[in-house]
Amino acid sequence: MRWRANFFKDLVNSEGRASSSLQRSIEISRAKNIDHAVKVAKRRYERICHVPIWSLYADWLELESKEQRILYRPTHDEIASTHIPDRDDEVGRNARRGLQN
Repeated sequence: MRWRANFFKDLVNSEGRASSSLQRSIEISRAKNIDHAVKVAKRRYERICHVPIWSLYADWLELESKEQRILYRPTHDEIASTHIPDRDDEVGRNARRGLQN
């Protein structure tokens, strides 16, 4: 099944009005199901945009096919458990420093 993945960033202007800005649109040509399409879209966004974690640069994504349209936002648990390169090392160093003081 073919999908189009649209990645959006939520923005607020100086007057406090919210809007969403399209960051990138990606074609997914082969996906077994919707979960696989979401996974492929996230990884491809990271690769194309040269970013380590898609959700640091886009707030949500929309998957479109001929038959359906799905909105996907990462959950708080997903964001919290995301491995950010060097973050875990820094947290560990800070924790060790606190124990030594």
